[in-house]
Amino acid sequence: MIFFMALGVVSAGMASPFSSGFTSSHFVPHLLGFILTIVCAALPYGTDYKGVWLFLLASDRALARFAQGIHASLWLAFTIIPNLLLFPLFAWRWGIADAATFALYSAAVSSIYLAVGLSWIEGIPFGKQLGPKQIQGNQGFARMIVFIIVSLAAVGLQYLLFRNVLAVWIATPLIALAAVALTRKSLHAFHVAMVYQLGLTTQTSTMIYKEVGAETLD
Repeated sequence: MIFFMALGVVSAGMASPFSSGFTSSHFVPHLLGFILTIVCAALPYGTDYKGVWLFLLASDRALARFAQGIHASLWLAFTIIPNLLLFPLFAWRWGIADAATFALYSAAVSSIYLAVGLSWIEGIPFGKQLGPKQIQGNQGFARMIVFIIVSLAAVGLQYLLFRNVLAVWIATPLIALAAVALTRKSLHAFHVAMVYQLGLTTQTSTMIYKEVGAETLD
């Protein structure tokens, strides 16, 4: 998806977002955000869900650090690396200053999307079976509709913002601070969701199995 996104930007002419007209580059941060949210929405489900009991051996602190590791992996793979790969192309066409400004802005915006996506990971990654409700995807479809509406509104505001370079310099750190705050809340929610799923797993095991004592054996 990232490859075709870059191909689409290149084929559209790679005009600078600081130019007077609307360009395809305005969609880059939000396309990265779309990929991130899709990954986060699919992450709770997998074929190895029966192995979720292994996480019962982990401490609460280990689960919190595990959540941080998931965030770091997604942030590196879908925010930092794509922007680094696109930077030489943008620098060649726009100049280093504009390319660096856009890359920082894009990383901040896509970090916001990642923070939102983390709250969609409802439990241990790959720790749930894909059921009929998830296949029908009613909730996921509603989320995507809301996502598209919000993203299109963000693209429009971004177009107005990039009419002034100084405004972008001011907005970028503010967006980054908002991303940090949202990420902390989402990591906490992600951690709580994992603990909750493990609690359900423990209750289910006690309903199926009963501990046998020495008196019962006698």
